Amino acid sequence: MFSYLMPFSYSYYRKFGWEVIQSFKEFNLCPNDLRHGATLREYVYTRGKLKWHELNPVYEKYAQSFTGMLTRERWWWESYYSFYKKGEVVTVSNADGIQGYLVYDIHQESKTMTIHEIIHLNEEARLSMLDFLANHDSVIDRVILRTPVQDEMSFLLRNPAVSQQIKPGFMGRIMDVRSCLSKYPFIKTGKSFDFIMKITDPFLSWNDGIIRVLVNEDGEVYIMDMTDTDKELDLSCDIGAFTAILFGYQNPLFLKETGRIQASDMLLHFFNEAIPRKIPYAVDYF
Repeated sequence: MFSYLMPFSYSYYRKFGWEVIQSFKEFNLCPNDLRHGATLREYVYTRGKLKWHELNPVYEKYAQSFTGMLTRERWWWESYYSFYKKGEVVTVSNADGIQGYLVYDIHQESKTMTIHEIIHLNEEARLSMLDFLANHDSVIDRVILRTPVQDEMSFLLRNPAVSQQIKPGFMGRIMDVRSCLSKYPFIKTGKSFDFIMKITDPFLSWNDGIIRVLVNEDGEVYIMDMTDTDKELDLSCDIGAFTAILFGYQNPLFLKETGRIQASDMLLHFFNEAIPRKIPYAVDYF
């Protein structure tokens, strides 16, 4: 139904229907840049080896806020994860249990700390972890970490003028438009909507064509193939653009203004109401 990859070349995979579906911010800063000045409750830091059964519940709660996070099974934590994300694991806890964790390593020659993961269940836990990183100013010169592209971490810092770059992340591709639409979690708007769409997909013939889509008041989807090609289309686009829309990565209005899609104003209004607004993000790669 859906394909997901971290590409060696974005332009290469775009030729075959994959599209960028998420971005992230990469911060490159000094440890002291992470000082924030907020008054926090006391947290306990625990450094140790990877304990997947303790970290996974925290990761899963964090992942619920985003679109595109992987479901991690035990083998993922114990093999792939621990192989690609070597280094120290530090958890931050209060009376309610673990509230976040860091996975990082330090390159001794360059005195650079790379944060592989910074997962937190609330902002206070995040700020506490920033304190932990800032307190390494005697042993490191630089910290590199990633956040979701919409994240405003810099605003929390005493000096928000820090280096940050926006970079593309995973690409995605809808492999079966009908199956994807039939299971898509449209938001229940209390009203039904009916539209006709044409998807262009040169590589997967079962996606290429015109269909009629009915979304009822409860968000349930019904799909019919269209034989009458003279009907006016509400949406016409390639498979990559449609993937970016359903994933919530691109605003359909922006895609229309830039010529990537043709769409009626009524359909744009429906997408604005019915497409979930979770942020596309992932902290894994493969």
